[in-house]
Order: sequence, then C-alpha cells, then structure tokens
Amino acid sequence: MGTNLPTKLEVLRPYIEENLANGLIQYSKSLAEAPIFFIKKKDGSLRLVVDYQGLNKVTMRNLYTLP
Repeated sequence: MGTNLPTKLEVLRPYIEENLANGLIQYSKSLAEAPIFFIKKKDGSLRLVVDYQGLNKVTMRNLYTLP
C-alpha cells in the first residue's frame, strides 16, 4: 500500500512540541484525561481532535450564571 499520508505519530509529535514551546499546552500530572484521535481532512491531512465528553460528565458545574 504505497501512500504518502503522514502517520498519526508524525502529525502528533510536531503538534505537541510546537504547542509546548509556545506555552499553549503544558505537562500535567492530573488524573483527568481525554482521549485524542484524528479526523482526515478533505485534503488528506490529519486533524487532531480531543473528546472531552467523559471529562465533561465528571466536571462540577457552576450553580450560578455569569454576569
């Protein structure tokens, strides 16, 4: 199967390194986690997606409205 599509790790590694360097993400020791996966774009490249559904289920919501 000859394909020029990048593997998931080839997409993930530079994304993490760039965002760590820019301060947009940071290392964490939290027990909370959210799975990631990739969606193929129309041009064939991969887009990183985070599924926060499980984390949202256990998050305590504010009981008051914001002004």
